[in-house]
Amino acid sequence: MKVSKLLRRVKKLNKKYFNRVKYYDFFKKLPIIKNTVLLDSQQGNNLNGNIFYILKELLENPEFKRFKVLVVVRKHRIGEFQSLLDTYGLKKAELLEMESRAYYEWMAQAEYLITDTSFWPFYVKKEGQHILNTWHGTPLKHMGKRDTSGFLNLGNVQRNFLMSDYVLYPNKFTREHMTQDYMIENLAEGRQLMAGYPRNEVFYDNEKGRNKIRKYLSENRVIADRSARLYAYMPTWRGKVGNVSSDEQIERVTQHLYEADRLLHDDEIMLVNFHPFVASSIDLNQFVHIKPFPKEFETYDILNACDALITDYSSVFFDYAGAGRPVYLFAYDEEEYLENRGMYLSLNDLPFPVSHTATELVESLRNPVYPDLSEFRKEYASLDGKGSSRKILQKFLLGISSGLQEDEFSYNGKQNVLLYAGNLKRNGLTSSLKSLLSVLDTTKYNYFISYGGGNSDSKREFIAGLPENVSYIPLPGKANATIPQKIQQIFFRKNFIDSEEMKKVYDEISPVDLRRLYPGRRFDHVIHFTGYDYKRVQEFARYPANRTVFVHNNIGEEIRVRNALHDRTVEYAFNTYDHVAIVTEDLREPTLEYCHRPDAIRLVQNTIDYKAIKELGNHPIEFDETTKSTHSVDELKELIDSGKTYITIGRFSPEKGHSRLIKAFEKIWKNDSSVNLVIIGGHGPLYEETLAQREQSPARERIAIIQSMKNPQSVLRKSDFFVLSSFHEGLGLVLLEANIQGLPIMSTDIPGPHGFLSRYGGLLVDDSEEGLVDGMQQMLEGKVPVLDIDYDSYNKNAIQEFESLLIK
Repeated sequence: MKVSKLLRRVKKLNKKYFNRVKYYDFFKKLPIIKNTVLLDSQQGNNLNGNIFYILKELLENPEFKRFKVLVVVRKHRIGEFQSLLDTYGLKKAELLEMESRAYYEWMAQAEYLITDTSFWPFYVKKEGQHILNTWHGTPLKHMGKRDTSGFLNLGNVQRNFLMSDYVLYPNKFTREHMTQDYMIENLAEGRQLMAGYPRNEVFYDNEKGRNKIRKYLSENRVIADRSARLYAYMPTWRGKVGNVSSDEQIERVTQHLYEADRLLHDDEIMLVNFHPFVASSIDLNQFVHIKPFPKEFETYDILNACDALITDYSSVFFDYAGAGRPVYLFAYDEEEYLENRGMYLSLNDLPFPVSHTATELVESLRNPVYPDLSEFRKEYASLDGKGSSRKILQKFLLGISSGLQEDEFSYNGKQNVLLYAGNLKRNGLTSSLKSLLSVLDTTKYNYFISYGGGNSDSKREFIAGLPENVSYIPLPGKANATIPQKIQQIFFRKNFIDSEEMKKVYDEISPVDLRRLYPGRRFDHVIHFTGYDYKRVQEFARYPANRTVFVHNNIGEEIRVRNALHDRTVEYAFNTYDHVAIVTEDLREPTLEYCHRPDAIRLVQNTIDYKAIKELGNHPIEFDETTKSTHSVDELKELIDSGKTYITIGRFSPEKGHSRLIKAFEKIWKNDSSVNLVIIGGHGPLYEETLAQREQSPARERIAIIQSMKNPQSVLRKSDFFVLSSFHEGLGLVLLEANIQGLPIMSTDIPGPHGFLSRYGGLLVDDSEEGLVDGMQQMLEGKVPVLDIDYDSYNKNAIQEFESLLIK
């Protein structure tokens, strides 16, 4: 990278970025300041709920007077926070602007940190810091891995639970679902604290506060007098900021409010507490009987002043009904919501009336039903009551038990195995890992799949298809490092920096990032399954466990042809990891170019889920929304049916040899114009070039080019011959897949495919265009039989090889 380009990047960075980068210096150099407590509610967006009532207890109870208290706040909310603190006389709290220099300093210095959600991904828990996570409600909606819309991005919440000294649960129901669905069992080393939520104390001893708020509402003409009937409406936000569904939701909510406002009487007022995005999009001044929650008071104080709660899928009803107050569920979109999100409990199983229109809702409010809530309260609110905040703080800050129940997180005693899977792109590496997990006995060890954060269809498919007892860990955020260290990493990738100098940098930053990404119980085995992603290769080389890095391809050729790997990182890893696992014996010699420890190289062949692959071949040919093809599905079927069809599958990349395959096919086509060629690939740098070559080919009408297809097996099954035209490969799993689908297979005679096809008597041809022509002609003449391979026996041997890596 040119220096000028680097300087342009630096100029784009703002003050917040530099504050954020400074955190790493603060982490390394600043000492923990004793008796300091940092409170963070929803990453500085709110000051309510559990965090607010813990703050009150901290500042009003003399037991905790020695503690300095800091409250994290977003810049645009400072005025609102300060007003709330003034209303309650909480003058000793110090507001800490999020993303300021002081914020990052205190994140590195505070002795005690309390959150109701999660700290940002940059944060690393230091030795001497203690964390309490109160969370923010008994879950009704599916959480963690069961949240169909957000299951890929649970990583930051998951790691926050794992680094907590205490996680607060108000009931066993919450404990069970949160620990299971965020997959923290067998990893978490903190304690589970069973106690009532601090925010719920207001329902049990605050008649004075209730009267104060009703007086305020009367004096400010929100209600005619204190005897007015107050309803609190607290709906769940459903949409995503900035998309069409948000606008649709706002329009629907507005229509329901119009209808409710028309039906309510003058002695009835509905106080509404919306998600901030909705609140800013709906003008409540247009209504007569509908008003916003007063910002001058904390949310639960206002809720306590109301006569009934109206909600939908929000966990607030567990709190309100637990205190014996009436609850009404307004689920105008129940069917749609269940389809998109899902819930642990059916609304029909809850002891509350459910309405689907504003008319039904108002009618329910006018004709209240008082169900027996004793069993409900026993199940979900038996721990609520006065004094929860004090008891929790006594335990967390002073080490006094106060009679609270606390337990260790469950651990089954099995060894923990981490498999790093890269970005889970739709390629052979991901298919290989999927096959491995499908045939392994995943009950012998605790397996955890880790992958780069973000959303993609391929990640969604892979994670959704994991075996039930395999957990996963998405990796949020970026590694902490100083600006010079960041620049050094860039220069090292370009080979401008000496390896020994860079080793010192990685020796410093890697252990810190590993602590950030994987808090909790250490893994016994760490396996970098892809072997790519040089930063993670460097990090895992420094993880204190039994370490394995996989080699799926000819490393030298990957470096020279594709620049897909960093040569000095490869050499360091191959001589540092405990095992270097090659997937075929043919890769031993190329691997020895970088690995100077022959004894560290282990043969671990890829497994193959042949039953699933065969089943996929029976599916109809279908394209995805993202598929690009020179032919429609119907045109492709017609092409395949019109003559003998050669097929290859592999990314559009130089090493796959697609160009010479097209040239070889043209020579076959000259003698038999009924033959076809189908090339299916994922993304790659040569896609457009391959399309252009097809366009210039005299045989273009018989050539189909397809990019990005979720299930290529259906096309593979209906083809006649499989050709691997690569210049270099690992094993080439697609050879096995083609064999499973019943096709004759051939490959250029290169390391990787050579060992497999030699073992089973397959066709190997010269590594040239002429060799491809010769093999394709033999196929057309029926001289290449389908290989007879016992995949049960093959997999059994491959599993033994893999599990041998897990013997320390």
